[in-house]
Amino acid sequence: MLMAMAPNHRILRGLRLLLFSAAGLVVFTSGQSQAGAAQLAPSGLEALRTVQANAMTLDRSISSLLGTETTVVATVSANDWTILRNQPIGLAIGNARYGTEFEPSRVSRLGYTTGWVHGSFNGCAWTATRNLKGDLAPVRDDCAHFDPPIHSFISRINCIICSGGTAVHISAATTEYANYRPGQWPLDPVHHARAGHCVEWRWVSKDKQMVMVKDRTWSNNLASWVFISRSALPDLLPHGHQTSCWRSG
Repeated sequence: MLMAMAPNHRILRGLRLLLFSAAGLVVFTSGQSQAGAAQLAPSGLEALRTVQANAMTLDRSISSLLGTETTVVATVSANDWTILRNQPIGLAIGNARYGTEFEPSRVSRLGYTTGWVHGSFNGCAWTATRNLKGDLAPVRDDCAHFDPPIHSFISRINCIICSGGTAVHISAATTEYANYRPGQWPLDPVHHARAGHCVEWRWVSKDKQMVMVKDRTWSNNLASWVFISRSALPDLLPHGHQTSCWRSG
């Protein structure tokens, strides 16, 4: 439960809401259609992005003036990551590195907070509240009810009524990435996996190019949920059940 905000936090929140309301036309959450963005002329979209960037710069200046701390992803060390999800205790949809700026929208009683994640991810997501540092008072509303239907970003999933992936062996050496945006090259390479290595596949991206897998070689804070190329896995993926590489690999 959030504690009552100090007066300077109330001022900061009001100013932030005013700023992001003015710049909100450029904010497209991961759960929304990108159609609105596609309808804007490139010059118009760039102008709107400039407005939002200016608002963010002013927001940082206000925070500095009032002596408040920017909310950031705060894990154990500079090499660490926190898992980003589509809902509290939901599917892994990406990762945020230590020190990434995070604008809170809502804190869940389940131990997760949703907000806008900057950096390579650059969108709405839920992450473990324990991995956030700074003022968690909501500063923007567009991520408060972030809960995109899985069909909006997934073309296939190993099983619906399960909480993990299904063991499968990589068929070709591949790079593992912390993040991926359809239509763009995968972002944030974190590990390299050899052919024959066991991972647990969970879901295939909407464009069928990448697969979210669990690599148990790594702990969660070192990016264990990662994206790998669909072409690095067998043509036929086992499905309908959940198995672990600890037993199968």
